[in-house]
Parts: sequence; structure tokens; C-alpha cells
Amino acid sequence: MIEDLMQQTVTLRRISGETRDSMGSSTLTYTETTTTMYLEPRSGRENGEDRGTGAGEWLGVGRADVTFSDHDQIVYGSLTFDIVAPIRPFFDPRREAVSHVEMDLREVT
Repeated sequence: MIEDLMQQTVTLRRISGETRDSMGSSTLTYTETTTTMYLEPRSGRENGEDRGTGAGEWLGVGRADVTFSDHDQIVYGSLTFDIVAPIRPFFDPRREAVSHVEMDLREVT
């Protein structure tokens, strides 16, 4: 089953607010939740040259019981990803329920 592939522990980072310092500069604040996902690189950097592949594009497969938003970030080890496409739920007709969600990710760090 697809859930068996979701063995990578990640942090789901969601914007929860904004703070301002005395100079008026704003800093986003986040809430963080730990979950498991399956992450797979789709393309990568080729010696720093642009050869038509996106730098750091990944596929993310998430659990159906976790709510993802296109404004969230996924943190996996030292890598941080933005969700860059609509989140796609996948329906399992045998269970008559959503089995998992897929999303396109772009590495930002």
C-alpha cells in the first residue's frame, strides 16, 4: 500500500502570523507539525548549468489524514520545500476514501 512508502519524517511548516520589531521589519511566525511522507527528486542541478531541468523539483506524497495547504513548507533534514502546484487527492475505490495526496515541491534551501 502507498502508506508503506511514507517513511520519511518531515516537518510541515504553516504560517501562523507575523511579528514586527521596533524598526517595523516583519518576521513570519510558523506552527510546525511532524508527519511522514514519501519524497522523490524529479530533477536536479547539473553542475550549476541550466539545461532545462528545474533546480530541486521533487514529488511529495502525503498522508490523507494530514491537511496540506499550498502556502505550507515541507522541511526534510536540511532541505526546505515550497508546495508549488495544487495538492492532488487520490481516491481509493476499494476503501471509498482518499488514500493519499500528491504535490509538486520546489527546493528553497
